[in-house]
Amino acid sequence: MAFLRRTGSPGGEAAGGSRTPPPRRVLVVDDEPMATEVAAYHLRDRGLLVDTTNDPSGVRAQVARESYDLVILDAMMPGYSGLDLAEDLRGADGRRDLPLILLTAKELTLGDRERCLRLGVAIQRKPFKGEQLYGRICDLLGGPEGAGEAWATDPLR
Repeated sequence: MAFLRRTGSPGGEAAGGSRTPPPRRVLVVDDEPMATEVAAYHLRDRGLLVDTTNDPSGVRAQVARESYDLVILDAMMPGYSGLDLAEDLRGADGRRDLPLILLTAKELTLGDRERCLRLGVAIQRKPFKGEQLYGRICDLLGGPEGAGEAWATDPLR
Protein backbone atom coordinates (compact mmCIF):
# COMPACT_ATOMS: atom_id res chain seq x y z
CA MET A 1 0.00 0.00 0.00
CA ALA A 2 2.79 2.40 -0.90
CA PHE A 3 0.31 4.90 -2.39
CA LEU A 4 -1.02 5.46 1.14
CA ARG A 5 2.36 6.67 2.24
CA ARG A 6 3.81 10.14 2.00
CA THR A 7 6.52 10.50 -0.59
CA GLY A 8 9.85 11.94 0.39
CA SER A 9 9.32 11.38 4.11
CA PRO A 10 11.34 9.06 6.28
CA GLY A 11 9.55 5.97 7.47
CA GLY A 12 10.11 2.49 8.73
CA GLU A 13 12.70 0.04 7.50
CA ALA A 14 11.42 -2.26 4.75
CA ALA A 15 12.77 -5.58 3.55
CA GLY A 16 16.12 -5.17 1.84
CA GLY A 17 17.10 -2.12 3.90
CA SER A 18 15.00 0.44 2.01
CA ARG A 19 12.94 2.95 3.96
CA THR A 20 9.19 3.22 3.50
CA PRO A 21 7.45 6.53 4.01
CA PRO A 22 4.93 6.86 6.86
CA PRO A 23 1.20 6.30 6.18
CA ARG A 24 -1.03 9.17 5.14
CA ARG A 25 -2.72 11.05 7.98
CA VAL A 26 -6.42 11.96 7.87
CA LEU A 27 -8.63 14.05 10.18
CA VAL A 28 -12.33 13.15 10.41
CA VAL A 29 -14.61 15.90 11.78
CA ASP A 30 -18.20 15.08 12.74
CA ASP A 31 -20.29 16.07 15.75
CA GLU A 32 -21.59 12.48 16.00
CA PRO A 33 -19.03 10.21 17.77
CA MET A 34 -20.40 7.08 16.06
CA ALA A 35 -19.93 8.67 12.63
CA THR A 36 -16.29 9.55 13.29
CA GLU A 37 -15.59 6.06 14.64
CA VAL A 38 -17.21 4.32 11.66
CA ALA A 39 -15.18 6.40 9.19
CA ALA A 40 -12.01 5.89 11.24
CA TYR A 41 -12.57 2.13 11.36
CA HIS A 42 -12.86 1.88 7.57
CA LEU A 43 -9.79 4.02 6.99
CA ARG A 44 -7.53 2.53 9.65
CA ASP A 45 -8.41 -0.90 8.28
CA ARG A 46 -6.89 0.25 4.99
CA GLY A 47 -3.64 1.54 6.51
CA LEU A 48 -4.32 5.23 7.07
CA LEU A 49 -3.50 7.08 10.28
CA VAL A 50 -6.77 8.65 11.44
CA ASP A 51 -7.48 11.35 14.01
CA THR A 52 -11.07 12.21 14.90
CA THR A 53 -12.78 15.14 16.55
CA ASN A 54 -16.38 15.79 17.48
CA ASP A 55 -15.74 19.48 18.16
CA PRO A 56 -15.57 21.53 14.97
CA SER A 57 -14.63 24.72 16.84
CA GLY A 58 -10.96 23.74 17.12
CA VAL A 59 -10.44 22.27 13.66
CA ARG A 60 -8.62 25.22 12.10
CA ALA A 61 -6.12 25.32 14.97
CA GLN A 62 -5.70 21.54 14.88
CA VAL A 63 -5.02 21.54 11.13
CA ALA A 64 -2.51 24.38 11.56
CA ARG A 65 -0.78 22.49 14.39
CA GLU A 66 -0.75 19.00 12.85
CA SER A 67 0.36 17.65 9.49
CA TYR A 68 -2.71 16.19 7.76
CA ASP A 69 -2.78 14.87 4.23
CA LEU A 70 -6.58 15.13 4.01
CA VAL A 71 -9.54 16.36 6.11
CA ILE A 72 -13.06 14.90 6.07
CA LEU A 73 -15.81 17.29 7.20
CA ASP A 74 -19.44 16.55 8.05
CA ALA A 75 -21.77 18.93 6.19
CA MET A 76 -24.06 19.71 9.12
CA MET A 77 -22.84 20.21 12.67
CA PRO A 78 -24.34 22.33 15.45
CA GLY A 79 -23.10 25.87 14.97
CA TYR A 80 -20.90 24.93 12.00
CA SER A 81 -21.31 23.79 8.46
CA GLY A 82 -18.66 21.68 6.80
CA LEU A 83 -18.55 24.20 3.96
CA ASP A 84 -17.88 27.06 6.40
CA LEU A 85 -15.05 25.03 7.91
CA ALA A 86 -13.72 24.29 4.42
CA GLU A 87 -13.73 28.00 3.68
CA ASP A 88 -11.87 28.68 6.95
CA LEU A 89 -9.29 26.01 6.11
CA ARG A 90 -8.85 27.35 2.59
CA GLY A 91 -8.22 30.78 4.07
CA ALA A 92 -5.54 29.46 6.41
CA ASP A 93 -1.97 30.18 5.30
CA GLY A 94 -0.50 27.45 3.14
CA ARG A 95 -3.54 25.13 3.25
CA ARG A 96 -5.11 25.88 -0.14
CA ASP A 97 -3.85 22.51 -1.42
CA LEU A 98 -5.16 20.41 1.50
CA PRO A 99 -7.62 17.84 0.09
CA LEU A 100 -11.06 18.16 1.70
CA ILE A 101 -14.06 15.82 1.58
CA LEU A 102 -17.55 16.92 2.62
CA LEU A 103 -19.76 14.14 4.00
CA THR A 104 -23.47 14.75 3.53
CA ALA A 105 -26.64 12.76 4.12
CA LYS A 106 -28.79 15.35 2.36
CA GLU A 107 -28.94 16.51 -1.21
CA LEU A 108 -26.83 19.63 -1.60
CA THR A 109 -28.34 22.76 -3.07
CA LEU A 110 -26.99 24.04 -6.36
CA GLY A 111 -25.37 26.89 -4.42
CA ASP A 112 -23.63 24.44 -2.07
CA ARG A 113 -22.40 22.35 -5.00
CA GLU A 114 -21.02 25.48 -6.66
CA ARG A 115 -19.35 26.43 -3.39
CA CYS A 116 -17.75 22.96 -3.20
CA LEU A 117 -16.41 23.39 -6.73
CA ARG A 118 -15.07 26.87 -5.96
CA LEU A 119 -13.37 25.61 -2.78
CA GLY A 120 -12.10 22.39 -4.35
CA VAL A 121 -14.05 20.20 -1.92
CA ALA A 122 -14.98 16.64 -2.91
CA ILE A 123 -18.45 15.39 -1.93
CA GLN A 124 -19.20 11.97 -0.41
CA ARG A 125 -22.79 10.95 0.29
CA LYS A 126 -23.80 9.23 3.53
CA PRO A 127 -24.32 6.45 4.15
CA PHE A 128 -21.25 5.19 2.35
CA LYS A 129 -19.41 1.92 2.00
CA GLY A 130 -15.86 1.88 3.28
CA GLU A 131 -14.49 1.29 -0.21
CA GLN A 132 -16.36 4.35 -1.55
CA LEU A 133 -14.79 6.69 0.98
CA TYR A 134 -11.43 5.00 0.55
CA GLY A 135 -11.70 5.29 -3.24
CA ARG A 136 -12.44 8.99 -2.94
CA ILE A 137 -9.38 9.42 -0.70
CA CYS A 138 -7.17 7.45 -3.10
CA ASP A 139 -8.33 9.67 -5.94
CA LEU A 140 -7.51 12.84 -4.02
CA LEU A 141 -4.15 11.57 -2.77
CA GLY A 142 -3.06 10.08 -6.09
CA GLY A 143 -3.91 6.45 -5.38
CA PRO A 144 -3.41 3.43 -7.60
CA GLU A 145 -5.27 2.64 -10.81
CA GLY A 146 -7.27 0.01 -8.89
CA ALA A 147 -8.81 2.67 -6.65
CA GLY A 148 -11.16 3.46 -9.51
CA GLU A 149 -13.04 0.22 -8.84
CA ALA A 150 -14.36 1.69 -5.59
CA TRP A 151 -16.01 4.40 -7.65
CA ALA A 152 -18.18 1.98 -9.62
CA THR A 153 -20.99 2.12 -7.05
CA ASP A 154 -20.63 5.82 -6.19
CA PRO A 155 -23.96 7.56 -6.95
CA LEU A 156 -22.32 11.00 -7.28
CA ARG A 157 -19.76 9.96 -9.81
